[in-house]
Amino acid sequence: MGTWRNPSSYRVHFRQVRELAGLEWVVPRSIRKTVATTIYGADGLDKASKQLGHSEIGVTAKHYVQRLNIGPRGVVGVLDSWFQDAS
Repeated sequence: MGTWRNPSSYRVHFRQVRELAGLEWVVPRSIRKTVATTIYGADGLDKASKQLGHSEIGVTAKHYVQRLNIGPRGVVGVLDSWFQDAS
């Protein structure tokens, strides 16, 4: 079973792991954004907001969820064909 960690020692360890993995750009907020976007895509904005502990979904929508512009299936297929033919 795990024990509580001192926040400063967690930061040091997290920094070391990022450097070893070549992911220095990853910060705790980027992980929260990834989690929120994944839950949003699978189960909706409300569930993503609850996972992050936000009292209002507007905060989650504005600052944490990356909205993907996928478009209607028929349109995406037409545009993909056009793009491939053009190149």
